[in-house]
Amino acid sequence: MQIGSCWFDMASGQLSNQENDTSWKMPASEHAILSLLANHRGQVLSNAQLIAVLPVAESSLARLEEAIDRLRFFMGNNSASLIESIDDQGFLLHVKLTRSHRFLSGTPGRSITKQQYLILIAQLILLLLLLYSVFEPSTKFLLHKEQFIQHSNGEVAYYPVYHSHDQQVVMAPQFEHLVNQLHQCDRLDWDKLFCSWSDDNKVMSIGLKKDGSQGLMLKNVKAIAQGRGFEFVNKQWLVDMEICS
Repeated sequence: MQIGSCWFDMASGQLSNQENDTSWKMPASEHAILSLLANHRGQVLSNAQLIAVLPVAESSLARLEEAIDRLRFFMGNNSASLIESIDDQGFLLHVKLTRSHRFLSGTPGRSITKQQYLILIAQLILLLLLLYSVFEPSTKFLLHKEQFIQHSNGEVAYYPVYHSHDQQVVMAPQFEHLVNQLHQCDRLDWDKLFCSWSDDNKVMSIGLKKDGSQGLMLKNVKAIAQGRGFEFVNKQWLVDMEICS
């Protein structure tokens, strides 16, 4: 189902943002709320109706509002306005955007900006490699020496990217957890993996690069912290995000 710049796969609980080519395997609460809104698109649903579909342990107005905020955040500025708050009584998912931002197709991954976005990501990755191999790393940008994960189909180089020493102290354990889960994968079909976090440590971006017979392949996956961080990242999540198999 197309929701603004996003494709919502209701069956799998995955929301794909076509504007920046990122995917999010939604937690149960966010999935339940967006499914109910999508099934009643164009209708106002009360807070009580939406809270009723939340897991028992999370059935509260605060959790509902948090889930709505997370959905809007992932959908981005161009599509977040599709979810409208109605006088603190409930929420409405609009059928279409009132703005003129449109995409070429209602199928995932075919937006008019995807080509430009892939070129930008390629340039950023090449710039990171150039900065690290030629210049001394900046005090405001910490790109660590490449390390490798050995798999049956070869090795994958990975790089944690920190904005500061403070962020490195906080997020290094989260990165170690990611690497441990990558070791559990049966196969990794990428050459390089970059991992970075937003300034508030709530969003993790995983950039993937591969030089194959069909040319350069790039992928970016965004994950939003839950509870104590990114402990939900496991082998199954990595498979769902097509990072490994």
